[in-house]
Amino acid sequence: MKIDILPIIPRPIFGFGEKYIRREGVVTIEMHPQWYNVGQNISYRKFVFSLRWPITFQFQIHLTRYKSGSWLSEHVDEIHEKERQFRLVLVLKKAKQGGELLCEHFITNRSRLKLFEPCKYKHEVTRVEEGERIVALIGIRYAFHTIRPCPF
Repeated sequence: MKIDILPIIPRPIFGFGEKYIRREGVVTIEMHPQWYNVGQNISYRKFVFSLRWPITFQFQIHLTRYKSGSWLSEHVDEIHEKERQFRLVLVLKKAKQGGELLCEHFITNRSRLKLFEPCKYKHEVTRVEEGERIVALIGIRYAFHTIRPCPF
């Protein structure tokens, strides 16, 4: 479900030599009740709150489940060069073995609470050898221009 509140901000769309105007909400709220599969036995549910004036601010919550045998390979998240992104990881259920978040640089690194910048530093989740890992990912993105939608 997606709700646009105060759809008054015009955004130009260019295509085939013609200019179109689309209106985006000043505030957008998205809630996805179903679980999405992301391969490697990883699934998630998400909630997104976006504020687009006077700067663009996006707040995301993903409830992510890593089943036995799943992992997340080393990567750096892609965002526009003028955006900033921070991610807070709350470990709700630890795997019996494996399933650890590794990152080049953590702002905060506790057993069940981790804060880092996923667009600046390589990070990965080791293979869940036994059990299941459940985490709440809380992401904050902001910029002084329109932020593109989250790619996943």
